[in-house]
Amino acid sequence: MSFDCPEHTIAQTFPLSTRPARLSRRGRPALYRSDELANLVFQCWLGRERMCAKRLVFQLESWIIEYEAANGAVRAELRERFLNMSAATIDRVLSPMRIRWKALQTGRDQQVSE
Repeated sequence: MSFDCPEHTIAQTFPLSTRPARLSRRGRPALYRSDELANLVFQCWLGRERMCAKRLVFQLESWIIEYEAANGAVRAELRERFLNMSAATIDRVLSPMRIRWKALQTGRDQQVSE
């Protein structure tokens, strides 16, 4: 095969992939990728003075009772997922919000937006 001709390009010399495109994600379905749930965890984290997730796990039940008394009932499915969260899951859900929170507190958010 000669590469001297202009009609030979990289696309012609290397065959395209014949594997079909993956239609869905691999692994378990995401149970905690809800904006409502993330907002609920964030409110709990702020309400409990930004404590670590290891300690926050033990405060979830008492906090949800206070939250429902002040703001009305939370859907049963959302409440069940919230109460069954582990410390690692809480950390995963809170990680982008903690970064944003710290940026707002230190004033870095204003510097980035300018």
